[in-house]
Amino acid sequence: MAEALAVVGIVVNIIQLVDFGSRVLKRLEEYQSKLGEIPEVFRHIKAELPVLLDALRQTRAAIDAGCMQDETKKALLPAVEGCGVQIKSLDDVIVKVLPTSGDSWARRGRMALGSLRYDAKMEKITAVVRGKSQLAVEYSYRVREKSSATWVFWVHASSIARFEEGYRKIAERAKLPGWDQPDVDILRLVYSWLCDEANGRWVIIIDNADDLGVFSCPLGRYKGSKGDVSSNAAAALLESLPQSPNRSILITSRSRDVAFRLTGSYADIIRVHPMDQSHALALLRNKLEGSFEQDDAVALVEALDYMPLAITQAAAYISQRAPRVTVSRYLQDLGKDDRDRAKLLDIDIGDSRRDGTASNSIIATWQISFKHIRRERPSATQLLSLMSLFDRRGIPESLLSGHYQGDNNASSDFEDDLNTLTSFSLVATDVEGHQFEMHRLMQFSTRKWLELQGELEGWREKYVTLMDDSHPVGRHENWKACQALFPHAQAAVACRPTDGGPLEAWVSVLFKAAWYSSEMGRYYVAEEMDRSALDAREATLGGEHPDTLTSVNNLGLVLERQGKYEEAEAMNRRALEGYEKVLGPEHPDMLTSVNNLGLVLEGQGKYEEAEAMNRRALEGYEKVLGPEHPSTLTSVNNLGSVLERHGKYGEAEKMNRRAL
Repeated sequence: MAEALAVVGIVVNIIQLVDFGSRVLKRLEEYQSKLGEIPEVFRHIKAELPVLLDALRQTRAAIDAGCMQDETKKALLPAVEGCGVQIKSLDDVIVKVLPTSGDSWARRGRMALGSLRYDAKMEKITAVVRGKSQLAVEYSYRVREKSSATWVFWVHASSIARFEEGYRKIAERAKLPGWDQPDVDILRLVYSWLCDEANGRWVIIIDNADDLGVFSCPLGRYKGSKGDVSSNAAAALLESLPQSPNRSILITSRSRDVAFRLTGSYADIIRVHPMDQSHALALLRNKLEGSFEQDDAVALVEALDYMPLAITQAAAYISQRAPRVTVSRYLQDLGKDDRDRAKLLDIDIGDSRRDGTASNSIIATWQISFKHIRRERPSATQLLSLMSLFDRRGIPESLLSGHYQGDNNASSDFEDDLNTLTSFSLVATDVEGHQFEMHRLMQFSTRKWLELQGELEGWREKYVTLMDDSHPVGRHENWKACQALFPHAQAAVACRPTDGGPLEAWVSVLFKAAWYSSEMGRYYVAEEMDRSALDAREATLGGEHPDTLTSVNNLGLVLERQGKYEEAEAMNRRALEGYEKVLGPEHPDMLTSVNNLGLVLEGQGKYEEAEAMNRRALEGYEKVLGPEHPSTLTSVNNLGSVLERHGKYGEAEKMNRRAL
């Protein structure tokens, strides 16, 4: 019964609010048509009230169609009632402030002066009447107020690395036992916790779920037993999305197909339509200060294809350069025939999910801002150039400050440069202000401009050198730092320099990132990185260089951990033969290769060959390193394992006791 009353209550409130709001809007329009420009305090309301009324109509349509859950209706009711209170307050202010056509000029003057006292009240009203986004924010706050014990988690799904990072943060925030242990399966740990109803209610926002491949890639984990590989190889990220009565999962995606695969139902997909002219104009007015011609504003948002990002950038540029730059002048700049822009627009951005005209409008607004900043503050464009090569999210301040300046402006102020970029809406900061993000099209536009100017290669070399200096090796004590930098190391894969020191730095980044990736169980990513590193070293150092053989050995290890034993055996034999020829039969690296080959042979059931390799490795370690060296004892343990599998239990027991 309560649910039915809530439904009736929200529908009645929406009907009354739309009717009353429409009358208020009509009164404002009549004033403008008969008496001239509306006072400043009412201009935002006139622009944004139609957006709110449209959102309310859509909400009622969703209720009438049965597409809204009862819990959502009950949560929305206070927000709708709150909007009604504010619009009633708005009507009261209008009666006191706006004169009618029959009022004397003296009365109009007194009312105009009196309107200044209502600025603060109008700001409060405007904050509530700000369209669909503010209504959604209000709804989320209401839900949070009703249930402060509800967990709210945010997981970026643009890559597997970002997804796992999000789950690791959930584990850390919830203080799950063992979340920071070296061998923890973080996806399974968090999944199990989320599925346990005893842990309370939660909401997860899966953001940027655009690539189905991120959710369907195998996620096998190596735990020391070869049986684990086959049992986990079919597991995919999709299976890490929990099913629980306590769950609420909100997924954002630009792909309808991906959305369907993740939700399993087209009925659960809510399409966010492109901005129309009224919404675009409201956004422009919100972002701009001062007055402008309505016709110019309409022409501008139309020229920008009603794209929010493009409108935001255009408004930021106009605001930063006012009063010299107006909406009219910006329109003129936007329409100029610019050869560089034409080249940019001719380049395929490789993103079929985004409409081409939308991309073009964003590139056009980017170029206007970029050219101005390059002329007025060159060091800020250098900062933007470096940022364009990182993964677009979570760019750490520590890798930017002091690392982008040229020799001629090494003393330029990072804070001033960053403020310039944020003022023009080219980059954004997180809540703490220590990490930054950059829209993918902003990164694309910057990189393509650098390419056209012949500067991209230099920035790639700077980036991979910086990553090599910053990214630690994949040991357990470095995992936290590796986790934060891994997406940026993945971005470095596309930045392969041509030769020299930067190329070796690039290979080093791949080596360290592949190490960490393998430790995290992301073997296919590690394999791709190891193959790229091997290819680069073969091309520059030759097939028998010790560094090349190290890459061969690393690739063999990650292949073995995936159960690709035949290919792993071939790699390990190649590494063994190369080390023996170049370093000699007793070099520690050569003995490690012997040991690795023994493990691969054991995994294939070739126990006699595996035993021979492990005995050879043990004899070498005892001779070179001594009987109690950790590597020697590891070799003893490996030999015991293969003897046990071979059925030689007496010898196996002897070896295991020695290792123990």
